[in-house]
Amino acid sequence: MRVILLLTCLAVAVTPAKALQLVNDSRQARGIGTGDVWIAALGDSFASGEGNPNVIGAPINDWKWLDGEFCNRSKHAWPYQIAEEITLRASPQTVHLSFLACTGARLENGLLKLYTSAPF
Repeated sequence: MRVILLLTCLAVAVTPAKALQLVNDSRQARGIGTGDVWIAALGDSFASGEGNPNVIGAPINDWKWLDGEFCNRSKHAWPYQIAEEITLRASPQTVHLSFLACTGARLENGLLKLYTSAPF
């Protein structure tokens, strides 16, 4: 298994893969194969895709996000786009993405301890 950690401004090239799977919990992580690629993306609103929702609705309350509304993660965010690009460069492996970026997250609240609420 290859593990890739993407921080806010870091992108790592790896062996391409076939299918993108989101990994949201430890149960799903146990299903990652030894030949698969696993990407973890951490960061704040810059990495989560804040301001660039999957579906823009009017009013703003109708915007749709990949994760519901808590962290405002978007398929248009760079970590998701990188994972999709790796997926498109076909090989027999599967790409797994742990998309952990969250609007308002900081080192002391999101990485070093559990992030429990948005700052606003």
